[in-house]
Amino acid sequence: MNLIATVLVSIVLAVDCLGQASAPAPLTRAAHVRGTVADPVGALVPGAEVTFDRQGSQNVVTADDSGFYSVDLPPGDYTMTVKFRGFKTYRRPLFRARAATIVVFDVALQIGRCGDMVIVPSTEEHIEEATRSCRQEDRFPSPSSDGVPFEVLISFGVRSDRGNVHIYEREGRPSNTPVSVAYNVFSMRADKVTYDTEVEILQASGNVLVQDESGERHVGSISFRIADGRATQIY
Repeated sequence: MNLIATVLVSIVLAVDCLGQASAPAPLTRAAHVRGTVADPVGALVPGAEVTFDRQGSQNVVTADDSGFYSVDLPPGDYTMTVKFRGFKTYRRPLFRARAATIVVFDVALQIGRCGDMVIVPSTEEHIEEATRSCRQEDRFPSPSSDGVPFEVLISFGVRSDRGNVHIYEREGRPSNTPVSVAYNVFSMRADKVTYDTEVEILQASGNVLVQDESGERHVGSISFRIADGRATQIY
C-alpha cells in the first residue's frame, strides 16, 4: 500500500470511529417500577397479582417466589392494586410514572377486618365511619397545579384528631404493622405519623423508612410538605 492509500484509509477509520463515539446512546422511555409484596409480619408473599391501570389499559405482573415484582411502564398516570388470597386488596392512589426513572413500591398486605361484607348504613356519615373502621385508612385529596388528582393515603392502627391535625400510630393492629403513607411516587413507613391537612405538613417519627425517586433512607424523624405531586423535606 503506498503512502496516499495509507493516509486515506487512516482518515476513513478516524471518521468512522468519531461517528461511533458521538452517536447518542438510546434513551429509555419507560419508567421502571419494582418492589416486594409482604404479609403483615413482613414475610414475603410469592404469587401476588400486581396491576397497574392507566385509563383502562392494564399491565399485570405476578410476584415471583421471593415476593419480588418489576414492570416497565410507559410514562403516564397510573393506579396500582395488589391482590392475594386471604388479604385485603391493596390500592395505591394515582401516581405519575416519568420516563427513565426507577420507582420502588414495597407493599405490606393487611388482613381484611371486614372481608367482603356489605355495609348498609342509613346515612353518608355512617357509610364513611363504617368504611374507615373497616379499612383503617384515610385518603386526603392533594391535587397538583396541572390538575392531576393526587391523594395522600395513610394506613394506620389507631388515630386521634386535634382539629385539622390527625395523629396516626401503629398500636392497635393485630400485626402491629407501622403506619404507612403513599403520595404520588413517595412512600413512607413509621411508628407515628402526624398530618396537618390545613398546611399539608407530614411529620413522622420512630423507625422511619422513606422511599421516593431519590432512593431509600432510614431516619429517626422527618417532616415533609405535601404539594403539587411532591413530598418536599422540611429542614
